[in-house]
Amino acid sequence: MVHVRLLVMMHILIIYSSFGAVRRPINIRVLEGNSCDTPQVIGGKCMNISLCDPAFVHSIAYQEHTPVCQQNAFYRVICCQPFLDFCENSKQFQIMHGIEAEPGMFPHLARLGLKSEEDGIAWTCSANIISERFLLTAAHCNPVNIAGLGCAESMQCDQQNTVKSFISNPKYKTSFKYHDIALVELEQNIRFNKRVLPICPYISKTDLHESEDLVIAGWGATESHFQSPRLMFATVRTVLQNDCKDHYASLLKASPNKKLHQGITDEMYCAQGALVDNVTEYIDACSGDSGGPLQTKQNNNLYLIGVISTGFGCGSSSPGLYTRVASYFGWIKETVSATRDN
Repeated sequence: MVHVRLLVMMHILIIYSSFGAVRRPINIRVLEGNSCDTPQVIGGKCMNISLCDPAFVHSIAYQEHTPVCQQNAFYRVICCQPFLDFCENSKQFQIMHGIEAEPGMFPHLARLGLKSEEDGIAWTCSANIISERFLLTAAHCNPVNIAGLGCAESMQCDQQNTVKSFISNPKYKTSFKYHDIALVELEQNIRFNKRVLPICPYISKTDLHESEDLVIAGWGATESHFQSPRLMFATVRTVLQNDCKDHYASLLKASPNKKLHQGITDEMYCAQGALVDNVTEYIDACSGDSGGPLQTKQNNNLYLIGVISTGFGCGSSSPGLYTRVASYFGWIKETVSATRDN
């Protein structure tokens, strides 16, 4: 009897060692504080979700997120990454001949203005949400002291936030149109929701194809030359850098402009809309749109290619000029990170 039991036990052990141990899944989780990688995150760190950049958390909220971090009983631990790092791995202007935007269509788009007790708020520029505390805009939009977020109509915004500091790129000079880009630091953290979300910068310095539709958006003047009470958007297309340089070289030779004394530089992005039927004007950004986005849609996500900067007139035959965000990505990351660490 003992001999039979021994044989049965040995048989069970053989079956377990042959099948059970092999079929048993090995689930090794990364400890909190250690580096981690997922299909969505490269070079992240396992940490308390409350310590992650809220912009990053919202950017992955609707994606399938692979759990790789060891959990604990007190808070959720995820593989997170600074938002800009995550994005890396993944004359004032208005919209001429644009289309009215649907509510929430551009949740990253913000308004900038001057607020006073006597006159209320005068909205003067647009900006782009890139993190929980920072907006990206044009340097020539200064001065401003108030930001409106989630604004579908000119006077109706979900949130208003006081401007703490306006940080122009160090190379920007008010007498010229070069390096026209700035960061706006807000006093309070942005409260993200479906109508208020950040946008990732487009980090490639290569021009997109001329056939690809790009989108501009803002509250600037329309063809009636009055500021639009509602958010407008329009489609434009890339004008290749060499073609843009040649165009402006001829234009500046005939009509010199000291603000563009260097011609078109690599830090600029050129784009132009179609000639409107029965109108001698092109789809373009105009006065009031400055600081707003030139954006591309890829994999159902919008990416910020450029910041609306300047041009020769509004709706003219000359390409509109945008500050190329990719050329300043290092400065943006460094400035945002330094401020967060203080």
